[in-house]
Amino acid sequence: MVTTFLGLAGIFPVTMPLVNKSLMMSQIIPLSPWIVMTWWAITVLGSLAGGLLVFLYESWAVRRGYQAWNIFAGNEGEVTTPGWSKVWWWLIISVLILFAGLVIGVKLLKKKSLQNLPKPG
Repeated sequence: MVTTFLGLAGIFPVTMPLVNKSLMMSQIIPLSPWIVMTWWAITVLGSLAGGLLVFLYESWAVRRGYQAWNIFAGNEGEVTTPGWSKVWWWLIISVLILFAGLVIGVKLLKKKSLQNLPKPG
């Protein structure tokens, strides 16, 4: 759950304004393959930001001897994950970061929308 929340927290602020901008620029319905490929590229860019947040959590877990991803990838060893008593604060932090990412995405989206409004006068 923590890694999902952290990944989405990085994706939201990047993808929301860029996808909205591409929708506003596109007059083609149904959407062309180029628009869909652009959205894919935008999501990849957001995933890089989310990956940085996940990296912080995973580095904390590895320093404390917990391991899961390398076991899943190699099919060897035993999965060792932190118990709820050790990870509860990461869960709260990840939810807060997810909410912050969503708020930043909405603010950027509104900022871009206001810039596109015609000037009075």
